[in-house]
Amino acid sequence: MTELQTRLTVNPRSRGFRWGTGALAVVILAQAFRSLEFELTFAPAGQWDFESYYYALHAYRNGANPYDPDSLKAVAQHAVFPFAYPHHTLAFFALFDRGEIQASKTLFLLAKFAVLTALMLLWTFRFIPRGTRGWFLIFVALGLNAAAPRDLTAGNVSLFEILPIWLGVAALSAGHPALFCAGVILGAQFKLQPLLLLGLLWFTDVPRRAAYFFVSLAVVVLIGAGVYLNDPVAAAAYAQSSTRIAGGEAGLSNPSLLKLLTQGAVIVMEPYDVFEGVERRTVGRAVYPVVALTIVLLTLRTLPASRRDPRWIHLGVVTYALVAPRMKDYSWVIVLPSAFELARFALRRPATLVPAAVLAFVFLAAPMRDAMWTYRPYVLTFLIWTATVFAPVPVESEGEPATHESETDVRGSPAAP
Repeated sequence: MTELQTRLTVNPRSRGFRWGTGALAVVILAQAFRSLEFELTFAPAGQWDFESYYYALHAYRNGANPYDPDSLKAVAQHAVFPFAYPHHTLAFFALFDRGEIQASKTLFLLAKFAVLTALMLLWTFRFIPRGTRGWFLIFVALGLNAAAPRDLTAGNVSLFEILPIWLGVAALSAGHPALFCAGVILGAQFKLQPLLLLGLLWFTDVPRRAAYFFVSLAVVVLIGAGVYLNDPVAAAAYAQSSTRIAGGEAGLSNPSLLKLLTQGAVIVMEPYDVFEGVERRTVGRAVYPVVALTIVLLTLRTLPASRRDPRWIHLGVVTYALVAPRMKDYSWVIVLPSAFELARFALRRPATLVPAAVLAFVFLAAPMRDAMWTYRPYVLTFLIWTATVFAPVPVESEGEPATHESETDVRGSPAAP
């Protein structure tokens, strides 16, 4: 090696290299947050979702209907987003009520920062291997269209859902299905959709998984009955408002499979006279269960080769996000560790990227490629899933060590060598 080559050699483990890449990461993060207008998080106009919680709480206390937009407007003295959760969750939001909206927002935001910190510690030390944790922290900040910063700015409750769910996932990966079920049920008190994650039980070989699954569903029914009996009028109003809200947002604000298919059906069918009189969105909704079932079946086909590998849990979480009928832009926070781990594995074997590369080309050539950009969290996660389920070799054949320190499989026994 010549003297010039010696001077140009870069040692990734050197202190100078680490400081340099760290400084570059800070600059990139600062620019990204600036483009996201992250400073709005701390402004009076930020955390608009929390405003709906706050004013719904005060409307309910005053005997008004918290699901009526006019009732919320009367309390807030301006228009706010509708309240979309069961009335018993108002007791949770009362914890942040300080009698004034800005003080309440500040307390709520501080609590969310604490929860996000707890999540990052859980993900980093339980699921992410040493040597890649720094990159993972950058991915949390920017990944999947900056889902985490968007959640903080919107002031949504989703982080409070995600923490118990991932604590449950960690328990399931350590062989404790009861704690997993409890975590999912607790996290699904605001939105019912996370109950789909109970399906992860069927991705495992834990004893009596059917019993855990159906007992969990029975507990959910009992909780629902209790909520209804507590205030039947409010429960009925919640059911009506949920139906109304579910039919709205698409694209960047709700990059989900259902909206991708319904919007795609409109774009693809619009130029052709043969489809005149056909309700395009209905076609998209009819295709949705077929596509969702196909994704689930392909995932299950992959599992026998990977169930003893820690990545099986990530494949299950990614599958949930891909088939969920509604995934707000901030909802993709739940997928961050799973998308990172599956992408990291795919990048270790470039051959696994071939199916994803072909599919990416199809996306770029599709008639709805412009609209596809607004669904980029979904598209990226789908490409990562594709690189996993269509990998040319079984996942477990890589012989990579477990991604958490305990190195146990789902049954709590020592992981396979």
